[in-house]
Amino acid sequence: MEKSRTDENLLNLASKNGSGETPLVPLPGECAQHDDRHRSRGIVLGLLAAVLFGLSAPLAKLVLPQSTPLVLSSLFYLGAGAILSVISVLQKVCSKRDSTSREVDLRFEDAYLMAGVVLFGGVLAPVLMLSGLKHLSAASASLMLNLEAPFTVMLAAVLFRDRLEGQELLGAALVLVGSSLLSVNSGATVTGSVLAALKLAAAAMLWAIDNNLTQCLSTRNPLAVARVKTLAAGLFSLILTRTIGLAMPPAHLCIGALGIGATCYGASVVLYVYALRYIGAARQATVFATAPFVGALMAGPINGEWLRFSELCAGLVTAGGLALMMRHRHVHEHVHEELIHEHPHTHDIHHQHDHVGLPSLREPHSHWHRHLPMVHTHDHLPDLHHRHHHH
Repeated sequence: MEKSRTDENLLNLASKNGSGETPLVPLPGECAQHDDRHRSRGIVLGLLAAVLFGLSAPLAKLVLPQSTPLVLSSLFYLGAGAILSVISVLQKVCSKRDSTSREVDLRFEDAYLMAGVVLFGGVLAPVLMLSGLKHLSAASASLMLNLEAPFTVMLAAVLFRDRLEGQELLGAALVLVGSSLLSVNSGATVTGSVLAALKLAAAAMLWAIDNNLTQCLSTRNPLAVARVKTLAAGLFSLILTRTIGLAMPPAHLCIGALGIGATCYGASVVLYVYALRYIGAARQATVFATAPFVGALMAGPINGEWLRFSELCAGLVTAGGLALMMRHRHVHEHVHEELIHEHPHTHDIHHQHDHVGLPSLREPHSHWHRHLPMVHTHDHLPDLHHRHHHH
């Protein structure tokens, strides 16, 4: 109850007319430091998400001979959901000892977004993918699934004012080319039916929708978002496996699969949501497209399948694309309209406000706060405060 009273007090405070407040225009040096920190943090978190997810592929090959992809998928997601549930409970216990709220929990008004994330990314996309895989070669399937990144970029630009430009577009194209080269360099034949290819393309589009919907939830607690998503996807996949009569692997393999899901899937999804918060869906989708190369790199020590020269070249193309994206700077004069909202923040250049008559809050913290109008120029990414039109 104390937290809800605090939130109500902060909302009332934020809604005041701001008497005595003046918009603070940060110095250019402050802006540059702030934006570089956000950019670096988002890219590092995104790469860590890609590394963990990429690691799941060679680990999955250790148990795949005695199971099926759908069964493994259900165990991976359930393992992720289980560990995230435990961490969420521990987080709530710790939060009772600290009056500072650092994350915003999921709320009733988030239900439709969360339902879309689960439906598109956790239910429909996996079904279409598994249906299409039956009639496509591995190389063809990998190429079609690579469409997730460009689809995500396209939807982000059209629907959420999150666009790539110039050097970033070239970098994203190189990342996509690198991952595509990695998909076909094994010498596998690119074959399959048109209908199966369309199913894989549709699955990629659904995951792109999932990515952009998750972007809308990135101001909420990433643990909560990832927990709901993985548990729902895992339960659906498990019900589907039982419905079609697929057998479960031996107990020791089930435990191993749950462990892979907890470490690779669970942590990866949480880091993915954090990265969306800082760099947006378009850039994070491109960064995450490096996951196949991570899997190919780790297949050496795990599966004894060492990188060949062509795969190394594909990785270098991918790395070059990422480097181009990281070097790009998006700078122009832009307007911040007056805004009242709640999300995790520190008192950085966009959060210069007081906590009058309220308990001392450690940073980062989350509460309702008011942004005064501001016009300034600095390098920025399409985070929560910079989703504006470009004329």
